[in-house]
Amino acid sequence: MTEKIKRLIEERNLAEVENLWIEMVEAGDSPVQEFLSIADELKKIKETKSAFMLLEILASHLKIQRRFDEAIEVYKHMAYFTEDDRLLRKAIVELYKTKYNDNPRIERFIELSGIEKGEHIFKSLERLEEFLKYDIGRVFYFEKFGLGEVVSMNPERREVVLDFQKQKGYFAKFEVAQGLLKPAPEGTFLFKKYKNIEELKKLAEEDPVGLVIFMLKSYQEPLGSGDIKKHLTGIIDEGEIDRYWEKVRKKLEKNECVKVESRKGQKIYQYITDGNKKESFIVSFQKGDIDEKYLYAERCAKEYPELLNEIINLLISTANEEYPRHPARCLDIYYLCEEYGKTGISYTIDDILKYETYENLLLNLKNYEHKKKFLQEIKKREPQNWQRIFQQIMALTDETKLIEKIEEELIVSGYSLDEFYKSALSMPQKYPCVFVYILKKLTGGFLKEFLEPRYLPRLINNLEYIKNAKPNFLKALTLERFDSIIKNTEITEVARIREALVKSTVLKGYEKGDYLRIIDYYFPDLNEKKEDYIYTTAEALERKKKELEHLLTVEIPENKKEISRAREYGDLSENFEYKAAKEKQDQLYQKVRMLESELRRAKLIDFSNIDTSRVGVGTKVILKSLQDDSILEYVILGPWDADLAKNIISCESPIARDVLLGKKPGETVSIDGKGYQIVKIETARN
Repeated sequence: MTEKIKRLIEERNLAEVENLWIEMVEAGDSPVQEFLSIADELKKIKETKSAFMLLEILASHLKIQRRFDEAIEVYKHMAYFTEDDRLLRKAIVELYKTKYNDNPRIERFIELSGIEKGEHIFKSLERLEEFLKYDIGRVFYFEKFGLGEVVSMNPERREVVLDFQKQKGYFAKFEVAQGLLKPAPEGTFLFKKYKNIEELKKLAEEDPVGLVIFMLKSYQEPLGSGDIKKHLTGIIDEGEIDRYWEKVRKKLEKNECVKVESRKGQKIYQYITDGNKKESFIVSFQKGDIDEKYLYAERCAKEYPELLNEIINLLISTANEEYPRHPARCLDIYYLCEEYGKTGISYTIDDILKYETYENLLLNLKNYEHKKKFLQEIKKREPQNWQRIFQQIMALTDETKLIEKIEEELIVSGYSLDEFYKSALSMPQKYPCVFVYILKKLTGGFLKEFLEPRYLPRLINNLEYIKNAKPNFLKALTLERFDSIIKNTEITEVARIREALVKSTVLKGYEKGDYLRIIDYYFPDLNEKKEDYIYTTAEALERKKKELEHLLTVEIPENKKEISRAREYGDLSENFEYKAAKEKQDQLYQKVRMLESELRRAKLIDFSNIDTSRVGVGTKVILKSLQDDSILEYVILGPWDADLAKNIISCESPIARDVLLGKKPGETVSIDGKGYQIVKIETARN
């Protein structure tokens, strides 16, 4: 995406740059540095104002997401794009105050930094970060005295006092501390050793190698065996450290993520993320199943070409035995051997097709180039039927570029996709990837005939369920295009479109408002203000608030840990745990948005002011059967209070909405095919 934006900058297509920038912001998976590099490219062509505006969008989004450190980084970068940084200073100060709102010294630190007084912005921020670095409670490691904690500090004099394990009341100037003290940030090995050593002792028993890897990760620099044993002191009994280390060392040196070097006769250990040992690469290849072996072979071609011959020979041996059980993967291997001119494959494509259909074979191929090859193979083998097979693949795939390739092949052959596209727009949940693809095509001005009024309510309703649909929907349905659609549409269709817009929880208020204003201009009678409350008791409201709080403070933080842990399992494209955790993240944030929207609409039922002359919210209605004089009672409250076991029903339920609400004593109603007379209406006591 970044490279595409940079090409657009070269072409000075700033409108599309803005669109893609907003797409990246909303996707939320691009590092801040990518955005900053794009802004720098805009600055090079003297589009400083555009860059500043885009950075402001990003910073506001990060602030809403409570990603304060990244937001601060963006605001700092914005200082390079303006001569008047007063608003930036104000925004940065607000972020620091929010981030450190429980720190009683933050106001003083901000004042002393000079950022509010107009002093050099970067020097001011450097001072502010220094105050926070040496703030009370910060943990440091000093080789001479061990671990310690700041017990007092004087920001005006830039002085700090620490209590170490071996020395209390150690005094130092900031300049001296900079060279002697190693920070131990929260969550690192040293911090846990000082604050929660029992956790490390437990890890030492359950996962000895994991303990040392955690230590190496925290340091992010090489450690000798002597350093490692020194840090194990206090966690492992002193007399057991040598034996413990010897046991761990042997396993540690086999770990592909640990780099081992010899320096002056001593082994040095460092945690590395790329596992750069070729030997461990081959070992991992041999341990993997056929899917993993194939992916290792593709990696090998890029990272270790000198090992490719050996790896492919091993892969061929596996594939010759496994093709009946793993036809798609063995077709990938067949094409890989073809690509590198390797011989030895004992099966043919005909052999593979005995065990799998065209559609399933193609969809399960790992390599996109292999998919393109197999498409041509299908055309060659099925001259009368290939178009139907291609459309079926198009419907099943979740790969946009494959959809684009198939569409190109079908259109060139004269095959019409009109009916297929109509089905995808009518049933987007059945064809989610095709649905998003059509929206992208509409954005580019293609397939305009499918942007019809009858599709719009369904499109709007399904934005909540189809990932990445909203940005493309907004670009496809421009206000100008929406205006031309609405003014030529029947009022009944417009009413359905309006209802879908009002109920949407995905579209933001201003986005809905732009569309609704167009509707109100052409159809003012539709703009009847209706109450859209969710009626509730105080108890149910409190439960909902606690549910939201639990999501924000427990489930979402725990999910972030799951994502972090899953990242460590390797390649994200094949990482099931990571995909599951990210999918759960989407569900949690969707639930948060829904709860926040509902809570804004919540209206407490006032039981002291209930009209009992007719059935309404907050009433208890007593009915008598016209057949056997039996009594039936219903309490009508909001949806959050409904409890069928106690005959408490929601005011939005069919019985309440379509049968009871608005009725008076003496009137008769039909429930489940039986006749009842309303004999009494009372206040439903809370």
